[in-house]
Amino acid sequence: MGQPDQAIAYFEKALSLDPEEEDLPYIFSYLGSCLKELGRYEEAVQVLKKGLCEDEERPDIHNSLGVCFFKLEMFEKAINHFQRAVELNPASAIDYANLGVNYYRLGKNDSAIEFLTLALTLDDSLGFAKELLEKIATNREKQ
Repeated sequence: MGQPDQAIAYFEKALSLDPEEEDLPYIFSYLGSCLKELGRYEEAVQVLKKGLCEDEERPDIHNSLGVCFFKLEMFEKAINHFQRAVELNPASAIDYANLGVNYYRLGKNDSAIEFLTLALTLDDSLGFAKELLEKIATNREKQ
């Protein structure tokens, strides 16, 4: 419903009710996502890491961690999590695009082009990936 601030209280309440072990990664994932949506990236990272401790093979958690680290301008860490997300879900165009954006931020344009192109091959509706790929190409032409 687009109310992450209200959802946080419910996820915290769920954690206090001794949930089944199999439910913990889901709760941590959603709680971390709410914190991420509110721009509380450091808190989100801590919660999402708890989710990975419960189940390391969750591409959604790796994606959310990647976004948080990107927002914190910790691009290498973001790359690590987006890379793990695509290892777990090779069809995830958004994660390939996110890899491209992070490599671009690190000045690694060849890698950025590779991942942005792959992302657009999987999903050509990713406008931000198209725009960044065009920007890189334009900058190369000017050089």
